[in-house]
This record gives sequence, C-alpha cells and structure tokens, in this order.
Amino acid sequence: MRVHRLQWHAVNTFDSNAARPLGSDFFARPTEVVARELLGKVLVSTVAGAVCGGVIVETEAYLGAHDPGSHASTKGITERNRVMYGPPGCLYVYFTYGNHHMVNLVTEREGTAGAVLIRALEPVVGIDPMSARRGGRTGVQVANGPGKVAEALGIGLEQNGQRLGGPVVVYDAECAVQVAQSGRVGLTSGHELPLRFYVAGSEYVSKGRTGQKPPTRRGRVREGTTMRLKDIYRTAIDAGIEADGRSREEIDQVLAASKKEHEALDADEKRFFDTERLTNPYDDTRIAFGDPELEVRGLITGIDMEASEVLLADRLREKGEPIDLILAHHPEGPGYANLHRVMHMQADLWAARGVGLGLADALIGPRAEEIQRRILPVNHYRAIDAARLLGLATMSCHTPADNSVNRFVQELIDAEAPRTLDDLVKLLRSVPEYEDAALKGYGPILVQGSGSKRCGSVLVDMTGGTEGPKEALDRLSQAGVDTLVGMHYSEEHKKHAEELKLNLVIAGHVSSDTLGMNLILDRIEPQAVKVICTSGMVRVRRS
Repeated sequence: MRVHRLQWHAVNTFDSNAARPLGSDFFARPTEVVARELLGKVLVSTVAGAVCGGVIVETEAYLGAHDPGSHASTKGITERNRVMYGPPGCLYVYFTYGNHHMVNLVTEREGTAGAVLIRALEPVVGIDPMSARRGGRTGVQVANGPGKVAEALGIGLEQNGQRLGGPVVVYDAECAVQVAQSGRVGLTSGHELPLRFYVAGSEYVSKGRTGQKPPTRRGRVREGTTMRLKDIYRTAIDAGIEADGRSREEIDQVLAASKKEHEALDADEKRFFDTERLTNPYDDTRIAFGDPELEVRGLITGIDMEASEVLLADRLREKGEPIDLILAHHPEGPGYANLHRVMHMQADLWAARGVGLGLADALIGPRAEEIQRRILPVNHYRAIDAARLLGLATMSCHTPADNSVNRFVQELIDAEAPRTLDDLVKLLRSVPEYEDAALKGYGPILVQGSGSKRCGSVLVDMTGGTEGPKEALDRLSQAGVDTLVGMHYSEEHKKHAEELKLNLVIAGHVSSDTLGMNLILDRIEPQAVKVICTSGMVRVRRS
C-alpha cells in the first residue's frame, strides 16, 4: 500500500506556486523530529535547469558527537562536518563511496550538529529529466536510495552549505503518511539506533539492510549472500587508513587540501577534477566500472587483472560461478593514471624515520613526476573496457593493501627482532605467503649485505605507489636505518645501497601484494562473498 498516494491524490500535478516552502524554523528542531516530519514533504531541485522533485519517503537522522554513525562524532568541528554545525535549513552534501553524492538537510540550532539524510523519494515532478540523469531508469529505480536521490536531482558538492530556498526547496504539502521506524542502513557503528524513518508500505523506499552490523567473523563462510560494491570499496579504504603509517590528522589534511583545490576551480575545470579525492586519500584505489549499489555475490581477484583474466572471469561465470566483480591489486584505468599522486606519502613515512620533511618532499616530487610521464602513454583501459562489454564490475585496491602488508611485516620484525640478516629472511619465510613464494623460487632474498651481518634498525618499505628515488637511501641511512625490506629494488638501488653499506632484503613483489590483499579480503569474505583467486593470488585466511 502506497499510503501517501491514497492520502494525496494531487501529488502527480504538484504545483510549487501553490505550496509553502519550509523555513528555517522547521529545521531548527531536534533532528529526530525533523527526520520524521520530513516524510510526505516535497523536495524540489532546479539545480540543473529542469524542475525536478519528489515526495520524501525515507530519511535518516544523524546527531552530534554522541552518535557514532555521524560525521560529528569526531572531536569537534572539521572541514568535512562544519556545515552540520551551521544554520538550520542548509544543504549538507558530501561525496562518498567513490561515486555518490549524499543530500542532507541541516537541523538543530546553529552551533549544534545535526542533519537528516534524504534516503528516498517518490518522483512527482520532472520525472523524465530525473530518469535521464539516472541512465534511463524508471519507476522505483529513479530515487530509491540516497545516491540516486542526488543524481536524479542534479545535486552535487557545489550545493554544499547552500540555504534551502534557492535552487533546492522543501515544500510543505497535505500528504498524510504512516511512519515506520528502524535502525540505519550501511553503518558499522550506530546502526542499531532507531533513527531511520520511512513511509510504511511505500515501494519507493530503498532496499538497504537496516539495523544490522556487518558480521566480523573470519575464515570460510557460507555462500549465497551478497555485499554491495560500494561497501567492498569502503571496506578497502578504511583498512588502508587504519594501516597507514601517517597519522589520521595528516590524512585529513590531505583530504582537506583536495577540497581546497576543488573549490578554487571554475565550473569548467571542475569537470576534470576527480571528486573521489575529496573522501578517498588513495588515488590508485577506485571503482573503475560498475554500479556501487551492485550486490556482489562473488569476486575474482588477482595481482594483475588484465583482459585475459576478464575473459577467464566470464568463462567461469558461464560455468556457474557467481562472479560479479573483478578485484585487481595493481590499478587499471583511473587508479593507474593517478598512481603518482600516492607517492607523496613516502615523504611522510621517511620523515617519521628522521628525514627532514622539506628534504623528503624535494626527493619524492621529481620521482612522482617521472612516474606520471611514464604512465601517460600507456593504454590502461583495456581490461576495464573488456569488463564493461562483458558486464563485470571492476575495482582496484592498491595502496590500502600495500599499507596493510607494510604494517604487518614491520610489526612482525619489531616483535621478533631478528639478529642477523639470515634470521630476517627466515622470519619472512615463516609467513605463509612468503613460504609459498620461496617454494616456487621467488621468495624472500638478501640482495645487499651478508647473511651473518646484524640487521640493526630495520625499515619496511612496501607502500607509497612504487619505488622511490635512489637518493632517498642516502637520507634514510643518515637517519639511522641499517636494513631496508622492500617488495623489489632496481639494480640502480642495489648498487647505491652497496656504496652506502645499507642492507637490502627483497621480500618479494607478488608475495607481498598477496599478503596485503589477503588482509583486505579477511574483511570482505566474512560478509559471505565468494572469493576466487588467480593471477598470483594465494588465499591465506587469518583468524
């Protein structure tokens, strides 16, 4: 039963001239109250020219610092959540999951954080342009989810902080609704709070799972359930941030710098800005193709997922495997094109070991530019185009996996404190991924220094895009580093390390990538997503 249709027969001929816009007083109230009473109101946008809008049929309330699911749960006001503390009746728009804008309406008195997320609409005006913006989707698929709402209405970051009453308006209407309530959708914290409100019986309400925390068990699990692509993506990013050698404050500064760069651009230049950079600090990790709302039953993953692996995925799918996603470690498409951007994090990691920050920045800058020039002529959309034609979603997970293996190996070495370089290599071979590589003939190896030599101070050097400049070895040696453990080192780096009497251990490229990806998959597979490995990946599960 679509309750609001029964109560308001004029909904499809909505006339904004005959309706009353909601003022700031409506929003200057407790967030839960506003979230409930917004149901049945009409949200209208003229942002992209055409008048488009719909009846609000689903909302979620996000409160202040005591709400673990809210952007305001951080310590005080940040660049990201500042609008939540602003005047009531403003738009709070942010970009998430690499593909979606989220439309929120600011609540509470100024200075108190609060916002209501608009999760779903029933379109009532401008339905054709809304459908066009949604790729021709019709009916309930036009706006039955928060990302769909923003896309259908043409709302983006340019509207963040704007007051309602301009190109975006919420109108009152005589539309009686029956309100239902539940936990919120897609959260790992605060999911159980009954802060989601929706019109009972409306088929336009989103289909997200409510009031449930994703399970955290590890190991093999049952098949037959799914995980949304955007949740897989966010899980990878969160894992990368958790394992990042930089502080959270430094990562937030990187995101803030991207926002500042975006805001300084004119409208035409903004078209070329990767807005994913506003919420994801890892430019080499992207959803390259696929609907973020896609329910992923299974994925195929490997270190390098080229066109041949795409064809393998399609063939396995023909044989009955539930493959919806190709998950690559090494980036393709936009992730590969922007690989050079993540290299700048190496400067922060060197600085943490005693290299001057200004000097570290000066060292990495030219090297990152060199990598950018090297990548420019590469045809890096072949695999993505193949996946698109075969209807397979694709995603890369590079720096999050590299961060994960970097932390894992550094913590292992710090805990076990191997005395000699031979002891260090043996310790690495105790890790299943490195043991497997050693049995295959490409395991951990000492390339500079003698096995009986003491390790001294050991630095694991496995993240930051790709190999840094050889000149960094001088500065790390001067800062007291005796041994470097990396995925790979060039012959040029080896010769320079020999001159410096700096020990080099190559843990292994594919094996290190495999370890990092396994640490990410340990967070994804427990959601009952089937994982199939190829292209160098050997699945090892950790309890």
